[in-house]
Amino acid sequence: MSEMDIAVEKMKGKGYPAHQVWLPPLEIPDTFATLMPDLRPDPELGFVSRAWRESGPCACPWARSTCRSSSVARPLVLDLSGAGGNFALVGGPQTGKSTALRTIVQALSLTYTPQEVQFYVMDFGGGTFAGFAGAPHVAGIATRDTEEVRTRMIAEIAAIMDDRERYFARTASTRWTPTVAAAWRARTTTATATCSWSSTAGAHCAASSTAWTAR
Repeated sequence: MSEMDIAVEKMKGKGYPAHQVWLPPLEIPDTFATLMPDLRPDPELGFVSRAWRESGPCACPWARSTCRSSSVARPLVLDLSGAGGNFALVGGPQTGKSTALRTIVQALSLTYTPQEVQFYVMDFGGGTFAGFAGAPHVAGIATRDTEEVRTRMIAEIAAIMDDRERYFARTASTRWTPTVAAAWRARTTTATATCSWSSTAGAHCAASSTAWTAR
């Protein structure tokens, strides 16, 4: 035992404890039942969290983060509204990119109805989104082996974007009329998300674009 070891041993338990900056790592990962404690079936909306629906358009919790100033774990919220409606998720192999993207898709699906949020998935990796095939919120899943599906999916996304540009061009001239305001409050929105990645490059990217449409 060195002199340093002896000094450290003697100082143990003396003085005031140091401020804990970070919380200990989560031994048991959070589930959506803990991130969205009010999850329950709704006769009109399906299985959703009403509290997160009312927190703002296109926002949902998908993880838990620690605030250094208070050492309190808070939900990590993904906000895809306004100018923040696009994001990229990048990381090396085996760093949890696929898990994060699947979690985000599930989180938005538990917050909004299929009429409000739709996902177009391009999976060029290991097929980790195969389990989402047929889900109400997933418009389609394309892989590297389904070139025809990819082509149709890209064409459909482009058509949606063109339609929204025309819609906004029309409503811009009407200013904030009661009709436009009613459509806004009705939350008749469709969020189109595309997720694509390459397992060889070790990078994932997801993007979302949102727009309000009139009934």
